[in-house]
Amino acid sequence: MTKHEIQESCCQFGEHRQLTGIVTEPVGAAPRIAFVLVNAGLMPKSGPFRVYAELSRRLSSEGLLALRFDLGGIGDSGQGYAGFPLKKRTELEIRAALDYLHERNELDGVILGGLCSGAEDSLRYAELDPRVTGVMLMDPFGYKTLGWHARNLLIWIARRALRTLDFLPPAADDGTALIDYQQMDQAESSRILRALILRKVPMHFVYTGGMREFFNHKSQFKTMFRPIDLHGLTTLDYFPQLRHTQALAADRRTVIESIVRATLSHLPKVAE
Repeated sequence: MTKHEIQESCCQFGEHRQLTGIVTEPVGAAPRIAFVLVNAGLMPKSGPFRVYAELSRRLSSEGLLALRFDLGGIGDSGQGYAGFPLKKRTELEIRAALDYLHERNELDGVILGGLCSGAEDSLRYAELDPRVTGVMLMDPFGYKTLGWHARNLLIWIARRALRTLDFLPPAADDGTALIDYQQMDQAESSRILRALILRKVPMHFVYTGGMREFFNHKSQFKTMFRPIDLHGLTTLDYFPQLRHTQALAADRRTVIESIVRATLSHLPKVAE
């Protein structure tokens, strides 16, 4: 049930006010926690199938401030920070978003997150800025473990048997991706996790069946980062029945409620 009415407004910020976003906030409240969503690949600030818009409104109904914005050259945002490589431009643009929020609100903390590349950009930036007090990552990196290989073999055998019996159609995917996205390597993600753990930053991970090529069981996360003591700072939901992006409203609600539960029960505690 909605706890707050919400309102939305457009905003511009950045070096030359070239970045455009949507602020979603509860009416008549003064939120102390902001949630900032970073573009998923080349998708604009609404997110795939508008999941960012729906998530922002759901969070604001719970009393949080939310900002979804377009990185430079995506959606309604122009390019800025000329001469910098892509990763540095992204860092400066996310910093500009946090600056904008802090200039206009008394905040105790910011939760940063996104889907896929937006998740990894959020994690990279979180390491650099102590104002980030929580991260939320949807389908970020995944690294194959021995358990992944065993489970993947069983899945392959089961699917092959079902196709032989005509219970599944022939595979239509030729394995060629439209975009060759290179995920964050394990050395980098491990270093960042250690840095955020030292700062006691809570982290929530959401994985779907769309990551099966790299991640296929909830227990795999701890195996991937076995040398790291997570100190109870990570929570994880795994939805193998869902795709990487959710075309169905019910599937989006599943992901959104996972994020809202984690946000309300865990992430804001850093501000207490």
